[in-house]
Amino acid sequence: MTTKGKSTQQDSILNEIVHCAFCGTNMVLDGALYICPWKSLGTGVNCYSASVDAKRLALNLMTILVNRVLTPDTLAEIVERIQRSANDNLRNQQNRLDDTESKIEELNRRKLDILTDVEYGEVQFTEIADTLEAIEAARAGLAYESSVSQEEIDKLQFIGDQEAIQSVALDVGTYTEFADPELARQLAETFLKDIQIGDSTVTVSYTHPIPGPESGELITSETFPLQLV
Repeated sequence: MTTKGKSTQQDSILNEIVHCAFCGTNMVLDGALYICPWKSLGTGVNCYSASVDAKRLALNLMTILVNRVLTPDTLAEIVERIQRSANDNLRNQQNRLDDTESKIEELNRRKLDILTDVEYGEVQFTEIADTLEAIEAARAGLAYESSVSQEEIDKLQFIGDQEAIQSVALDVGTYTEFADPELARQLAETFLKDIQIGDSTVTVSYTHPIPGPESGELITSETFPLQLV
């Protein structure tokens, strides 16, 4: 454990992936450390998870990905396997995005028609106020769906961008901080499904099977002693 310090953008690449193994809550940054918020609030919740240096955790886990996944042969094999399923998901997400944007355009046209009727005195504004409010609420919901679809599309496209992934590998292998935290974040989200912090161990679940530490047999999760991460 390290002394608290100022948190940085590099510390946050694992945000929303790191959870407390006891209560399941998203762990949050307190200075430079990931802590369970329930534990820090002193609520009396029986939570015994350790506090973990965020940057050290990120660098160690990213180094695992570099050493086991981001070698040319292994990366090509994993990316090919992921892309087979990702391509279908990408098409589905793109279709969903197109459908959502089409619905937003239709709502915009409907709103314009209504306001035109008000302008020419064909209806009173009070008569259509509720309808306009419903349209705005629908537009807001669809806009959120659109942003979620676009985020998923960006993530799926990143999976197939080996040049971008290799650039992150170079950052991790050469420097103590990431030159491009956003790329590092994308890499973490691509391969790290969940990180559970216990009192003495860290359990990492992967989104896709990766080679294990010794035999190379594909694994989907593994547990480390806390001092190793």
